[in-house]
Amino acid sequence: MNIHDQDITKKAYEEGLSAGLQRGLQQGEERGLQQGKYETARNMLNRNLPIEIVCECTGLSKDVIENIKKETKQHFSG
Repeated sequence: MNIHDQDITKKAYEEGLSAGLQRGLQQGEERGLQQGKYETARNMLNRNLPIEIVCECTGLSKDVIENIKKETKQHFSG
């Protein structure tokens, strides 16, 4: 392998690493935003707000909100 090939390999490695890190950061950010929505929904449900309002405020579907509500009840009852 000559120096030119080594430079190309190094550059490809660095570009791949950078792309992977960027993708990982983006996925982490998306998970964090989703977790924030879930936590907001739980707080709203704990205050007995209607599911429709929780859906509007969080952008989560009715099915997701109902599952969160079930999980929250199970957590506190069991």
